[in-house]
Amino acid sequence: MPPPSRIAVIERDDMMRALLLRWLGEAGFAAQAATLDTLAASGAPGFDLVVADVPGRRAMLPLLRALRAAHAGPLVLVSARLARGGAGALASQHGVAALLAKPCTRAELLQAVKAAL
Repeated sequence: MPPPSRIAVIERDDMMRALLLRWLGEAGFAAQAATLDTLAASGAPGFDLVVADVPGRRAMLPLLRALRAAHAGPLVLVSARLARGGAGALASQHGVAALLAKPCTRAELLQAVKAAL
């Protein structure tokens, strides 16, 4: 049996981060809290997927650039401000596998993660 997919979760809100980590762990993924700095650090463990919070429209492009510089694999973004507008098209232009509205359901998260992997 192959090892579980490794997922980095970049989320500023402690409660949301704990919930995402719990849902991913219960689904059999090796999920770990991360920051952009730890993701970019040399010697940081390789991740198969990054799930990251986007705080707002202005932060999206700089965050995507930083994530792409640190991680070449798939990205799933979560946001309380972006998913219900034209940001989905912007995200897909930058190779984002999914942009989920916060709060998302467990099923929505797991569906997006499985599709991205």
